[in-house]
Amino acid sequence: MISKEVLAERYEGRHVVRLTIESGEFTVRLLNLGAILEDVVVPSRKGRISVVWKMPEVLQNITSPHYGQVIGRFANRIAKGRFSLNGTTFHLEQNNNGNALHGGQSDFGLHMWNVLPFDEQGDSVTLCYDSPDGDGGMPGNLFVTVTYTISSDGKLTLAYTATSDEDTPVNLTNHTYFNLSGGGSILDDEVQLSCPEMLEVDDQLIPTGKIRVVADTVYDFQIPKTIRKDMAGTPINGYDYCYVIGKEHRWPQSFGCLYDPKSGIEMHMRTTLPAVQFYTGNGLSGGVNAAGAGRNEGVCFETQSYPDAPNHPGFPSCIVKKGETLRTVTEYRFSVR
Repeated sequence: MISKEVLAERYEGRHVVRLTIESGEFTVRLLNLGAILEDVVVPSRKGRISVVWKMPEVLQNITSPHYGQVIGRFANRIAKGRFSLNGTTFHLEQNNNGNALHGGQSDFGLHMWNVLPFDEQGDSVTLCYDSPDGDGGMPGNLFVTVTYTISSDGKLTLAYTATSDEDTPVNLTNHTYFNLSGGGSILDDEVQLSCPEMLEVDDQLIPTGKIRVVADTVYDFQIPKTIRKDMAGTPINGYDYCYVIGKEHRWPQSFGCLYDPKSGIEMHMRTTLPAVQFYTGNGLSGGVNAAGAGRNEGVCFETQSYPDAPNHPGFPSCIVKKGETLRTVTEYRFSVR
């Protein structure tokens, strides 16, 4: 069942709308601001709890650490904020140590989307966004949709499409911070990632172009372990790295699981995409801009194409060709162990 609430808050000249999808014991809340996944409520050993970080006021999402946002056109980093395509060099906003990160001010998560008609008795909502030619320095008029679905057995699906009238890089993801206890540290959560490789990065987290094998390193999560276990051995005392899932698939493939021993909730993950950015909330400040969330109190699994792919011919292509439609799917399935 789906309900719609028009809020008093306005942004970009329009009212913010909250959409609530309820399916069995599971509840999902969305905003047309940033196509934000505002809340996810699931069963735990001790009752239903919210398992994502959210802002107390909807307009605070503009200054949040990307809570629940759909990031575009290009999630993650592009080195020096520039790339070349079809003989033309494009320049982007440099908002991260001289590099481009998450699109800067053109980030889709900072702007208003449209809500497409939906069935009030259904379990899916689709939002869409028009990104004009030159948006954030990117070529082509791009039309994007994201469909959120929550099933009665706890499967949350995010299905994206993107179509452009010019060749353009596209890397869409969702930047939800999960906390399967509803709050507190995530360091004792167990993570399993079926990813034998990761992208090597420099000290600014820009890919070097090399692929690293993770076996027998602090980055290896092929066998489940706590986030805390080897974290101190990483250069950043945490994780903010892109793991290689494999080639893109037509149907979602399993790539990992997050388990919280306190709540008993586990979250199995599948995607059609070739990579996932595993981020342990190292930049969460504990301040009002993060709704009080402190360092390592939220964890992200941002399924995506490779960061900086436009500058690495050896990486899988992130270019959506003129007139073609990109389709990707990511699933998070919640259960109680």
